[in-house]
Amino acid sequence: MKISYFNPHIIDWVIKGGWLMVPLCLLSVFALYALIERFIVLTKQTTFSSKWQNRLYVLVLAGKLEEAIIACNAQKTVIARVTESALKSVLNHTHQTGKTDIDVVEKPMMTAWRYILPTLEKNTYLLAGIASTAPMMGFLGTVLGMIKAFYTLSTTPTTVPQKLLAGGIYEAMITTAAGLIVALIAEIGLRYCTARINKTAKRIDQIAYHLVEMLKIS
Repeated sequence: MKISYFNPHIIDWVIKGGWLMVPLCLLSVFALYALIERFIVLTKQTTFSSKWQNRLYVLVLAGKLEEAIIACNAQKTVIARVTESALKSVLNHTHQTGKTDIDVVEKPMMTAWRYILPTLEKNTYLLAGIASTAPMMGFLGTVLGMIKAFYTLSTTPTTVPQKLLAGGIYEAMITTAAGLIVALIAEIGLRYCTARINKTAKRIDQIAYHLVEMLKIS
């Protein structure tokens, strides 16, 4: 004989977890939305192609900066956009002065990266907020549930029925678990986004270094 008490449906969990399950469910929806939205955007914007990089270096070494700019423009990724800004700066500066210095490569890349970064970090602050808020809401539910259980215990003159006492404890455990699950989803999403952005930044630094070397900037 199965005991349904230990195999509750999700709706039963939400109902028995008390009113705090409502905001926790909303937080879970926001966390999943932010995670999925960021996954799609970052995958599209930070995808890196070794084949494209090798072709870019070949063009730069051959002095074909215009073709290298066209190759960057065709990619529509963050790395390509940042690199394109540097190549345009090098091309314009070379036409004007006949020489190139390090700042002509690094400054436009840094400026472009600072401009693009907020678009990459969009919704990461939402994930960070949920990751820190959800556990506290879960713990609040724990406290309220235990208060309910002990209040029932203290105000009942006779022996408290086991089912009645367990109701408050059950509510406490559900909200705690829900809060931790929501926080875990948000934390995983936040760490993924941060790692992806940091990896992109390192690749941009590498490209900047190689451009400086290939252009023989002193």
